[in-house]
Amino acid sequence: SYIDVQNGNLEIRQTTDDGDIIFKSDDGSGGITEYLRFDGGAAITLVSKEMRFGDSVPLKLGAGPDFEMSHDGSSTILANGTGNLKIKNNHDDGDIIFECDDGSGGTTPYITLDGDNQFVRFDKNTYHPDNKFITVGSSQDLQIHHDGTDSFIANLVGDLKISNSQDDGDILFQT
Repeated sequence: SYIDVQNGNLEIRQTTDDGDIIFKSDDGSGGITEYLRFDGGAAITLVSKEMRFGDSVPLKLGAGPDFEMSHDGSSTILANGTGNLKIKNNHDDGDIIFECDDGSGGTTPYITLDGDNQFVRFDKNTYHPDNKFITVGSSQDLQIHHDGTDSFIANLVGDLKISNSQDDGDILFQT
């Protein structure tokens, strides 16, 4: 069966207050099930079954569209075309956990933004190439870096204080 429009637009209308437009099809086992609903009462579009986009077919969001998600068959891309890209977790004391391959077929956390304890936790070593600085302070006043030959700790303002609060603890300098 076909709906064939030769000129103009095709409109499917539901004029009942709070009425829905529901698309159903075979469920793969002899029955029918809902796949898509335009919910007039809740004013939402509800997708009830998996929705797939082919490789290199983006999902675009925004009026621009300014945000795009896609998969090209080997890589997944999140692309933002304007403003900032924010990743949020609004759950009380919830975390944002960045996981990656653990080298043995599983995954493991690498970086956790810990909402409960309010800190960033690194579960793996960090790597900073030569001549890349680790900076601390609002004005980047403490700097640590390696230039390929020598290593540096530089304090650009105030005093550089090294302390040990452990009872009977030592501060050791070794060479």
